[in-house]
Amino acid sequence: MGAISAAGINNCGNIFRPGPSPSPTPITFIGRTIDEKTEAKIRGAKVSLEGESVPSVAYSDSEGIFSFPVTDPNKEMRLRIEANRYKNYDLRTTPAKNQGIQDVRLTPKTDEIADLSGTVLDHNDKPIQGAKITIDDVLEMKAVETSSDGVFSFREIPRKYGEMVRIRIVKEDYQPNPYTEDVVLGTSPPRIRLTRKK
Repeated sequence: MGAISAAGINNCGNIFRPGPSPSPTPITFIGRTIDEKTEAKIRGAKVSLEGESVPSVAYSDSEGIFSFPVTDPNKEMRLRIEANRYKNYDLRTTPAKNQGIQDVRLTPKTDEIADLSGTVLDHNDKPIQGAKITIDDVLEMKAVETSSDGVFSFREIPRKYGEMVRIRIVKEDYQPNPYTEDVVLGTSPPRIRLTRKK
């Protein structure tokens, strides 16, 4: 994981409270979630802050920004961030030691999801449009169809590169129907040939 800095703070103004032991000045604890590799802002990350009287939860906005009101900035708190397709992030931090909005860099789960594309052709190497492709052993993946170029594409398959999946191709008036093939994720895109029925 790359260098990660804690979320920052913004003072909400000095508040004077009479008495021998004034309470700490409330602050706003602010951070921004971004992709460690692309620096793209991550929207909808679930951010939990433990250490206050009750656990606080916030979600990053379209700019990746999240914030919490903090009553005691000198108290150590635990920050946890969970985002779809990213590794969970944990940090113990003292808000008073940080200033401004700081970036929190999340590491993608690139080793846990994979993409797959390929081409479906006829025996004359002409593209076949509208062939329906499914992945047999990943039931949550929706079927896709080939484009006018005969190309199909699956994104974010919940499998690691190097694992094998079985694709199933169905196209009326072509054989075999269905056509199945085992494909290793991360290798060269498969080029599949079907024969038109006579």
